[in-house]
Amino acid sequence: MFLVMLLIIVFLMCPISAWSFTNDQLADQALTHPEGELVGTCKEFVRTVIQEVGDITIGSGYRDCYLAIGVEVTPEQARRGDIGQVSYDPDPTNDSHVHSFIVLDNYGNDTYRVIHSNWCDPATCKTVSIKDDLHPEAWAQLGGPGWHAHFYRIADNVGRYADGTFNQAIYDCWLRNGGRDGPGYPFSDAGNSIYVHNWGDNFNSYRNFCHSHHPRRRTDFGSHDSRAVAFGSLCDRQ
Repeated sequence: MFLVMLLIIVFLMCPISAWSFTNDQLADQALTHPEGELVGTCKEFVRTVIQEVGDITIGSGYRDCYLAIGVEVTPEQARRGDIGQVSYDPDPTNDSHVHSFIVLDNYGNDTYRVIHSNWCDPATCKTVSIKDDLHPEAWAQLGGPGWHAHFYRIADNVGRYADGTFNQAIYDCWLRNGGRDGPGYPFSDAGNSIYVHNWGDNFNSYRNFCHSHHPRRRTDFGSHDSRAVAFGSLCDRQ
């Protein structure tokens, strides 16, 4: 029954997509913007880079917009290509001391090399710059109680669950069917996660993909133990 369902829905239109790309690709794209380029506020710069590399338009706000398309990681886990943000936890709409940036290096001990915009004097310059020693948590504390630094990973999500664990069977099947040039990129429909998630009784993991070259074509992946299915064909894990 599940295989029949796959064949029926494979040609359904994909909704607005959350695409897959690597952390390095996001960081590399950010670096195509030279220092001094006028791009807008800190979030406008991050939004621009995400749109360029992944065809994703992030929403408003300062935490929900990133959590809607990725997962939060700890400051220690943050790495090149992750999004960093200083925000007010009791009220994420408070923008009096917020700042968004893209991580280039994590040196530990609240020290990061970042690329960002609007970090300048006066604070309305809205130009790109690289800072070799940003201390986001320390800077957050200057805003008073409730201000903290957060980090989000919106890349490298093919085959991943929301908690960061990996489904090798789905990833292998994605590759065997052509990867980015075949099934394409993960997307969310009907409010489901863009990450691998449980679905139904027959398969313990499930994932939607939208074709990069055939935007009206949809592919579904389901896995059970070490095997994954796509297009109604069975892919054995190797």
